[in-house]
Amino acid sequence: MSGLTQQDLNVLGHYARTGNRELYWNYLARHEDSDGYGRLALGVVRNDNAPGRVANIYADARAREDGRNLRESDWERFGVDLINQDLRRRQMHFNDNRPDLALNLPARDVQRSHDVAFHNARIDPDAWTPRALLEAARNGRGEREVEHIWKNMLDNGYFGGPRLGNTIGSIASNMSLWEGGAYTGRLFAARGLATGAHATTDPNTIGGPPLTFSYNERDRSWTQISSGGMVPHVSEVTNPRMLDDLNDARRTRLHRQELRDDFHPADPNRNRPIMSSPWVVADAGAADRPGQSAVALAAARPGELTAAQCAIHDQCRDGVQRLAAGYGPEGEANLSARLARLAGDQGFRQVDAVLTGGGNAFIVEGHPADPANRNAHVGLREGLETPARDSLQAMAAQGAQSREDAAPQQEQQRTAARAMV
Repeated sequence: MSGLTQQDLNVLGHYARTGNRELYWNYLARHEDSDGYGRLALGVVRNDNAPGRVANIYADARAREDGRNLRESDWERFGVDLINQDLRRRQMHFNDNRPDLALNLPARDVQRSHDVAFHNARIDPDAWTPRALLEAARNGRGEREVEHIWKNMLDNGYFGGPRLGNTIGSIASNMSLWEGGAYTGRLFAARGLATGAHATTDPNTIGGPPLTFSYNERDRSWTQISSGGMVPHVSEVTNPRMLDDLNDARRTRLHRQELRDDFHPADPNRNRPIMSSPWVVADAGAADRPGQSAVALAAARPGELTAAQCAIHDQCRDGVQRLAAGYGPEGEANLSARLARLAGDQGFRQVDAVLTGGGNAFIVEGHPADPANRNAHVGLREGLETPARDSLQAMAAQGAQSREDAAPQQEQQRTAARAMV
């Protein structure tokens, strides 16, 4: 019988005790007979795909209704409690000689784990996204219908497209018109807010359009970027309470970053990349995703770029990646190169920030909140669609022209130096 072994439980127990949520779910996601729950949970931990963002926003909204305004560290503690509750149920099935159920928990056990964790956090357990639907199905058609709905929710075939249709069908079949309408409204409200949310993997970028917060490591300041208008409004954060919340989130993310490499010695995945979150149709902010495009920036970069141009490009690339806007590998490569070319055209010495707003992408030299900074912009669509190779070749031409212009002056300097000998 396939399923979890005692060694599997030992490794999972280590991750649960140390609060390593990402490696806990990664271990389950990597198991060859996994039902997909572990991988789905990774999207919640990292907030880096549509299902994960919807789950987090849905839970936070319910908590706020209950008067519980949790900070990122509070949600991290909730997540750690959840993996401990999850592990207990897996251990129970293993002790009952059901290693298969220990690996792939029945829906009632997954729900019970969430119920206990939400209760411990003093939040209504309906904050778990599928709970209202599963309870309606349990009260109407029984546990078999609950398992059927749960299996559909775990199915990421065809990029999650059928899952959406199946979920809507299940709502119609198991909930009254009023209940189904209210539940669907909550889901779509969360989905709307999730569109611009950033992943929680970057400690220096928090929030998401239309309101993003960026941390400057040089002066340890936070900048607020509002992209609601034609031009982003940038200001330094000075509110003590807001600064406390932002620093709390940053500390939490830095701690998670440290844990990502803390593999158990018996974890067979320690030399493998951590499993990516499932990509779904709702994540299609751009046409590309890792594996969808063969374009790589390294292949596009000509060798003629100067060291200064390479540094500018790397700064633009880092700024684009901090946007976490779901442009895909090709879109990010194109935009990074186009902004680097813009920086060269405008004579920028460095790029300290990349912002978007009003359909444009901006580069900033200096602190974004400093009125004296330099900035320039290019149309966002142009930046995303201009091939990286074209922009980099134009940059190479800039570098060649600069070297050509500098050659006569350098020769004059060498001639003068020889005359002095």
